[in-house]
Amino acid sequence: MPSHSLSRPLVVFPDADAEGLELLEYALTVVDASGIEIRHHLGVPRSDAEWIDRVSPADGMLLGWKLPNAALRSAERLQLISYLGTGVSDHVDLNAAAAQNVIVTNVAGYGDDAVAEHATALLLAALRDVPRLDAAVRAGSWPQVGAWQLRGSRLGVVGLGGIGRRMAAIGAGLGMEVVAWNRSAETGSTEAHGIALVPLDELLATSDAVSLHVPLNGDTRGLLDARRLSLMKPESILVNTARGAVVDETALLQALDAGSIRAAALDVFDQEPIDPNNPLLKHDRTVVTPHVAFNTGEAARELFVRALRNVVDHFAS
Repeated sequence: MPSHSLSRPLVVFPDADAEGLELLEYALTVVDASGIEIRHHLGVPRSDAEWIDRVSPADGMLLGWKLPNAALRSAERLQLISYLGTGVSDHVDLNAAAAQNVIVTNVAGYGDDAVAEHATALLLAALRDVPRLDAAVRAGSWPQVGAWQLRGSRLGVVGLGGIGRRMAAIGAGLGMEVVAWNRSAETGSTEAHGIALVPLDELLATSDAVSLHVPLNGDTRGLLDARRLSLMKPESILVNTARGAVVDETALLQALDAGSIRAAALDVFDQEPIDPNNPLLKHDRTVVTPHVAFNTGEAARELFVRALRNVVDHFAS
């Protein structure tokens, strides 16, 4: 039996990088982790065998990347996986973990402000055509491009979790009329968190900007399909900082090509990193960023503090 089992539980961080180690060091100044032993490995394992070598002795795990089932099965002592993010089902086979009696936690809400602020930045960049105007001026041109103003326009927020509520508050602060659609709203509800609720089709048909803030699951995959995209106003802007597969990319490209919406501002894609040949990257009606909406120093520190606290609380109970 490994010697650590006679003293403190062993918690493995199998896929750390330099930034992650700095953030873990910060978290250790906030959370008392003296009751556990933490062992880290630098770099994402390159094979199942390397994963197994790193995680097999673990009682607990801090996880940043996708965990192979072979590695999960090898960790016979494992009690807890504390995932460093929200979309844990993309990184851990939850059924396999449950069958092995492994508890899996994530960290919801750590980046609400960061993601909502980035969604706002994307909206403004797309509305005022900032990337292309910047490139044009640097190239010696002086184009004059018009737009509509946020004040007095309508913002449709799809999903009223923490990020969606924060996006609604920012929109209201900018003078926008805010409406929302929420999957969990009771039938017939007209308000949630002080925000007017409308059916999704009505939201799409009447909003000048639509911002997506729903998780990806069986109900939301392809939520904005060709039919729903066709409902949007010709001058409207679609912002997606949720998950790429919430929107049918083929249908979105067709809508952009037809000019049936003004622009799409995207931080997430079906495939990540995105294929360099993806037509979305070459379209003059898109603004794109590489899935960085969550990435602020404040959010990253909060993420590691809460993920470490999940581990400490489990082994203290």
